[in-house]
Amino acid sequence: MKHFNLLGSLLLSGACLLGGAEVSLAQVQQPLHDNIIGNISGARFMVNTPANLTGTKKITIADWGGQPIIPLLNKPVVKGIDSLAANPLTNAAQISGKVCLLYRGGGVNFSQKAAYAANAGAIAVIIVNNVAGDPISMGATPSTFTTPIPVIMVTQADGDAMNAVLSASGSVTVSLGNWSLGASHDLSIVSTYQATPHATNIPYAQLIGTNGSFPYNYICGGGIANYGTKTEHNVVVTDSIYWTPTGGAASFVAAHSYSIDSIMPTDSVKFGFAAQPYTLPVPTGKGRYDHHYTMTYDSVAHEGIPQDNVYSFSHYVTDSIICKGSYDYANSRPGVSIGIQPAGGTTPFVFGTMLYLPNGGYAAKMQYSLSVNTDPTLDGLAAWGYVFKWTDGLVPPADSFVQAGEISLVGVNYTIFGTGDSSGRGVTVDLTDSLGVQTYAKLDSNSHYWVAVEAPAGSFVGMDRTSSYFSRAYGFFVAGGQNHPSPTADIAEVACYQAMDDARTDGTFTFYNYPFAGNVYYIDSVSFDRYNEIPSVALHMLKSAPVTGVNNVNKSIGNITLFPNPAKGSTNVSVELTKAAKQVTYKVIDAVGRGMYSETHNNVTSEKFTLDVTNYAAGTYYLLVGSENGVSFKKFTVIK
Repeated sequence: MKHFNLLGSLLLSGACLLGGAEVSLAQVQQPLHDNIIGNISGARFMVNTPANLTGTKKITIADWGGQPIIPLLNKPVVKGIDSLAANPLTNAAQISGKVCLLYRGGGVNFSQKAAYAANAGAIAVIIVNNVAGDPISMGATPSTFTTPIPVIMVTQADGDAMNAVLSASGSVTVSLGNWSLGASHDLSIVSTYQATPHATNIPYAQLIGTNGSFPYNYICGGGIANYGTKTEHNVVVTDSIYWTPTGGAASFVAAHSYSIDSIMPTDSVKFGFAAQPYTLPVPTGKGRYDHHYTMTYDSVAHEGIPQDNVYSFSHYVTDSIICKGSYDYANSRPGVSIGIQPAGGTTPFVFGTMLYLPNGGYAAKMQYSLSVNTDPTLDGLAAWGYVFKWTDGLVPPADSFVQAGEISLVGVNYTIFGTGDSSGRGVTVDLTDSLGVQTYAKLDSNSHYWVAVEAPAGSFVGMDRTSSYFSRAYGFFVAGGQNHPSPTADIAEVACYQAMDDARTDGTFTFYNYPFAGNVYYIDSVSFDRYNEIPSVALHMLKSAPVTGVNNVNKSIGNITLFPNPAKGSTNVSVELTKAAKQVTYKVIDAVGRGMYSETHNNVTSEKFTLDVTNYAAGTYYLLVGSENGVSFKKFTVIK
């Protein structure tokens, strides 16, 4: 899995929470991990010949490899021998000056494959994915490895097709570039910046009665890039939407469009947005909505590369899963394509998504993914899972910014990982309610919930960069001066990030909306978020109220009391566990999840200790108690 470090001093152009108060932060530039053009529209890869394979193909490009700023046009492809590059390639004479085709796998890391291809004289490397699905992000081994030639990955289907031609002594030519591929008329839909729904996977019960609920009103919008040399006029992008019920046939639902009057090659990226949002009809059960974006413009008949004038994505109506990003139904986990942590990964941090639920219910499970760089397992690490309810305006005014006093903990999980927990695995955990006794978190209607994982120091949270709804937020923030709904109306839709530092009481705590404004770069006159991925965090909702003896099982790990409560200066903690625990972790977080205190005790059945809260600001806190037998938490108040 590819890993990124985010700068510890993150930025926000607007308001954020700092020590419980709103302040404005200056923008701080972050280091550039990806070539910015490639990060916006993706490096473009096209098969030129043979005719039956021609077209632009889905790829990922390694940021540790050369970037095709000067495009490679109509270059021949030669398969490396051996194709896994387990050893130096034996057909260097044939590869020299050409693009080398290799396969993922064989116990050989991407860096080694690229090095062998470069040593053979290749001008670029195509690595074929060895499993079905999208190509993945490629990490370097070691992380400092670089190569001057571009390294891309293609899907298994596209790579196998090229390989079949080469194996039959046929020829394949390709083009690769960060921008132009040589055509004078060449517009493209920027795939990851087309507007997508609030959640790409959502329970059917959450769609009932959503008409008029802003988070479930969609907007047709997105980005267009002009890769050619001519000014283009009267661009219209249409989103045609189809519904396919589970086990049924697809039917047309509606079509919506946005337009761009003109787009010059010198002002080569523009956003367009429809004037008004729309609501899809509520389905009668589970299934899938398919969005098919198509583009026309005055010179479309002369389009040099028409294959990227279309873009499709789907979102799913499920029986129980709500997830902002894609969901891997084959492996029953959120889709993961990259891992992220704050720079250095020296402290724990909280990362998750903000979900809006028009209809209440019960969340029984939470899913996320953790990985580490240097170890194949997560052994010795532990993570907390949180479900916070957010009520904007509890601290006036209602401003779409999360503040202390506006969120409350309603569900929690504590997981201790062992040798069998592999790095990068999907974690599925049970939630415990606010009483610490039920295996679910009760959720209210018409409410926002921040669903997040507190990742341990040194770990990475899994992210999905294939399903981004951020262009919808851009429709309300940077839509070229067009009139749209209130710019604060959609901000709660974005994921949230919080820097964590146990025992920190100096007021330097920060809470950010995502995408972080400091990640914004300007290409021509358009601002783009550097990172278009979202945390791969999912909730599993119960289909009905819990039944005693089935889902409504008492899971209390024992009796935990705090006295006095409210506390001034200190409070006494008493713990009587139902079952002796080999390891108990005590953790205090404040009202918005900031770590105030953490301590681990061994071999605990019962104990008492005094918790010093002298340096805590007045307000609400939670004592979390987690062990291998379960988790519980208690709310308490500090007064001055």
